[in-house]
Amino acid sequence: MTKKRKFLRLFIIGNLIGFTLFPLNGCGKEEIQKLRSEIETLKQEKKTLSDQVNQLKSQILSLEEENKKLKETDQYYFQKAVEFFKSNKWSEAKDSYQTLIDRFPASPLVAEAKKGLININTEIKRIERERVLACQNLSKKIQSASALEATKLIDDFIASDSEAPCVEEFRKKKEELTERAERERKEKEALAELGVEIYDFRTYWTIKRDVLGAQELAVPFIRFKVKNVGDKPIEKLHVKASFLLTDKKEVLGEGDKYVIGHGDAPLKPGFPREVFFGSSTGYTGLGIFYNRPKVSADLYLDLGKGKTLVKSFNINQKLEGY
Repeated sequence: MTKKRKFLRLFIIGNLIGFTLFPLNGCGKEEIQKLRSEIETLKQEKKTLSDQVNQLKSQILSLEEENKKLKETDQYYFQKAVEFFKSNKWSEAKDSYQTLIDRFPASPLVAEAKKGLININTEIKRIERERVLACQNLSKKIQSASALEATKLIDDFIASDSEAPCVEEFRKKKEELTERAERERKEKEALAELGVEIYDFRTYWTIKRDVLGAQELAVPFIRFKVKNVGDKPIEKLHVKASFLLTDKKEVLGEGDKYVIGHGDAPLKPGFPREVFFGSSTGYTGLGIFYNRPKVSADLYLDLGKGKTLVKSFNINQKLEGY
């Protein structure tokens, strides 16, 4: 582009925005006239475009008004309610049906809208019953599951129905289970290091005779099997438990059992032995038959190198045989 043409271009732009950027020295009269004609043409095109834009805006406003009027019909609210119902959006469906009934009481669709409300309420009640049942089933599964298994069950449940009434309760339960899972991991490591396995674990209360006082005592009791999973015989095994009153945070009593002591045959690799014993102290009186305190216990194993904590647990409040 020549220098002269550059000046001419700037001249056109300057006129379009209202002032002259450069003097037109050296430009002929015919060229100036031609440029002014082009400027007028561009101004006219600009005005035409502006008119078209304003016309489009007017059309958009008109369409919005028409769309708004279309929404203010009984047919519109009925159709929206049906769509919401199919998408299981119960609250939105109820609102649409109710709006139809309130705004268009004379509409022939009112009867269908009322039926729709009944169907929604029936469906909501059915879902609520199913949710309550699902919550109860999950609670039962958690009671018999390990902490890690219970945590996964809760995660799967929340992922499947995040609006269930028990979701917050199970979220809090998961926090407790996380702590228990860590404890179980440490207990598992302790047992592995000792070379033993504990299974068939049961806890309950039972009645035994107090030797010194010749009284019948209700005491917490534990029963389980211990298996040698190492590669060498176990020549000494002393089991001890500390029973704790959970609410009072006091020691109720202790109990212990020499599973393999001096003169006993060693426990061979792969072989189990059953262990059962209870607390050295308990309760007397008829009241204990109906109301027993909450008790937890810590279980220790000693294979001749000092005692090791291998399990912490709650005692089942069931009274055996009664």
